[in-house]
Amino acid sequence: MKQSIADLKYLFDFFKRRNKQLYIVGGAVRDMILGKTPKDYDLTTNALPDEMKHWFDDVVDTGARFGTIGIVLPGGVYEITTFRRDLCYTDGRHPSSVIYTDDVRLDVMRRDFTMNAILMDGDGIIYDYVGGLADLDRRIIRAIGSPDDRFAEDKLRKWRCVRLAAEQAMVVEDETKASIQNDPDITGVSMERIRQEFCRLLVSEKVTWGGYLLLKCNLIQFLFLERGVHFKNRDWRHTFLESFEAMAFVPRHLETRLAMLLHSLEPEEQKLFLNVLKFSKRTQKQVLALCAHYQVNCNDIVDFKQTIAELGHDGFATLLSIQQGEAAWDGGPLKCEIVKKNKRIYANIIERGDPIFVRDLKIDGKDFIAAGYRGPAVKQGISAALSLVYRYPEYNNRSDLLSFIDSYYESINASEDDQRETT
Repeated sequence: MKQSIADLKYLFDFFKRRNKQLYIVGGAVRDMILGKTPKDYDLTTNALPDEMKHWFDDVVDTGARFGTIGIVLPGGVYEITTFRRDLCYTDGRHPSSVIYTDDVRLDVMRRDFTMNAILMDGDGIIYDYVGGLADLDRRIIRAIGSPDDRFAEDKLRKWRCVRLAAEQAMVVEDETKASIQNDPDITGVSMERIRQEFCRLLVSEKVTWGGYLLLKCNLIQFLFLERGVHFKNRDWRHTFLESFEAMAFVPRHLETRLAMLLHSLEPEEQKLFLNVLKFSKRTQKQVLALCAHYQVNCNDIVDFKQTIAELGHDGFATLLSIQQGEAAWDGGPLKCEIVKKNKRIYANIIERGDPIFVRDLKIDGKDFIAAGYRGPAVKQGISAALSLVYRYPEYNNRSDLLSFIDSYYESINASEDDQRETT
């Protein structure tokens, strides 16, 4: 952080020597006022993009057509945007063109929410032209000017508003919330950007509040109804709300919370949900596996150990955290007791070193082939051997397992002979 502050001091001194205004603006100012450390700094100036390109040796074009230039300094890239007014929006995301201005007050009026339009100069002096400080003090998210206009300009702001409410533990001002609720349309916004906002909401501290707002403002409903997706569970909104409540009892981990949200849907609906939001194949695989084994119970020890093998130890620990979180939310003594037992049995499995994976077996595929197994029968035999040692870990020695291979092979042949006689 020292390096970043040194960079900012350098920029403020640099612009001041050229008689140009420079302010920190947006989330960085908001975070500093709230006593948080900003992750990055956005700045705004009355210097033109071409001037900044001329002044600095190392610049990147992060949005020059909209007045934004990236200045590369030792601490990273600092985006600086020229004071501007946005003209008409045609795609629901970006202005068709911009007009530069020397009046920073006109610049802040184009921004999304009052708390994101507060300015700070190089001396730490705050400038607030839209009532952002008062809204921050009251923990309110309010659109600047007309909410309908702000959301029509950039439809992603609807999801951003809800995400900010969850991240900052704030209330959305009534007129701002009503504007989203009455028109949840996000047509034209890339699904990647919506997914980014959704993921940040899922791992936020106040995820339950954010989930409530997503449903209350009809954002999730519109997202899927627009694509003709209808969930078989007619009460899915209520189920989703309960899942958002339970998320507060588990770690702030994306796959964990996605599994909690989706486990009540049909498997095909789970895949559809993840595909619509364009989650990566890796994330989809992890979430679907967690959903598939959501109710695993140590009373069926074979299924229990098969689940450990499929998820791996890290994934199974995640599954146990989901079960524990849901039990804590539910509060039912039976569910809590089942979770305690699952955790105790898993700890015993680890302590004893029970065989879980194929590599743990004291035999391998070569032993099955030597006994006469061919093709798919080798894989089936290994699976049967695993099931045996899942139930009886003491059988995981070469002598017992080689005997099993012989007896299992004979039983397969006998079964095949019976089928031939029947036909």
